[in-house]
Amino acid sequence: MGSLIQAGGLLVATTAPGGLNQYYGQADTTQTTISGTGLSALSSVYTIPVGEADNAGVAYELLCGGTMVWGTASEHLELAGYFDGATIHTTVTINDTVFASGSTQVWDAHFRMVCADGVSSWLGSWRFSANQVANNIVPGTAADNTVTAGDSTPSAVTAAVSSSIAMGLRAAWTGTSGSPSIINDWTVFRKIA
Repeated sequence: MGSLIQAGGLLVATTAPGGLNQYYGQADTTQTTISGTGLSALSSVYTIPVGEADNAGVAYELLCGGTMVWGTASEHLELAGYFDGATIHTTVTINDTVFASGSTQVWDAHFRMVCADGVSSWLGSWRFSANQVANNIVPGTAADNTVTAGDSTPSAVTAAVSSSIAMGLRAAWTGTSGSPSIINDWTVFRKIA
């Protein structure tokens, strides 16, 4: 990781691999509500600074969570990891029948990306989990569903570290009938390696 500091040595903060300031985290409680069609930012969008990921193995993580109201009509929830202006692989759709009509859920997600070459090649994945909170949990009943969805890069995604790179989670509904909504209450972004 880094070098040992010898007695009388000077401790220098640096963002180089193994350096004191290499790892960091940021967080916010900016609330975002998605109740319409067309993918848009659900989590806060954070930016990897120009040149910061200039080594193979540099990694970032975005965590977020909140609540959701499943609509009373047949509307699917769409989710996608957003990295450098594009969906990392594909948009994942959660079918309208997984939760009871008009029910409330709690959800959380994590999204990780790792720079493979320190230049422009990235691999990563995201995972989303939602739990219906109607009553005491009784596994296998329609009133107590848990749904997990996610996506991963089957091959490297291109994003040059010589430019800033935006990272976030997007969401949309396939329609607005029945008033579905998903609310993000918090986001944590951190450089983890």
